[in-house]
Amino acid sequence: MAAPELHISLSADATAFTNAMNAATRRLIRSTWAGTDLTDTEYADRLTDAIDEIPRTAHVRESVSHDRNGQISAHGYVAEYIDPATGTARWAEHYSDASGTEYADHPTREAAEAAYEENVRSLQDCVTGTCDENGDEECWWDGSDVQGVPTRN
Repeated sequence: MAAPELHISLSADATAFTNAMNAATRRLIRSTWAGTDLTDTEYADRLTDAIDEIPRTAHVRESVSHDRNGQISAHGYVAEYIDPATGTARWAEHYSDASGTEYADHPTREAAEAAYEENVRSLQDCVTGTCDENGDEECWWDGSDVQGVPTRN
């Protein structure tokens, strides 16, 4: 039995097509470490501004580290926000530390949380197996809501 043929009809409006595709996928909005999915820098600025305006009390997931002075030195979170250009709700996944920052968003909370957990675990993996000056295993995070990730607190 032959596989069914798939026919895709693309609109002449490339912007509408791009917006429809973006609504269904993760968008890497801005990153110090990787290329981004958005070529419109003004739009990316509007998205990062909207994500930066999310109050910390609205974060549904969060991991954080502090420096010796008690200031936040690494921070990752997930929160819902409204895309200012489309008015649609999306789920922000944000990470920042002294070396840079990354902004991404997702169409669903589940997708954002899965990416967040993967990022938190991979950062912990950077130091797993190393020890501090007391011989204790190093932890990337002071506090994290990701199950199984070691924390200092």
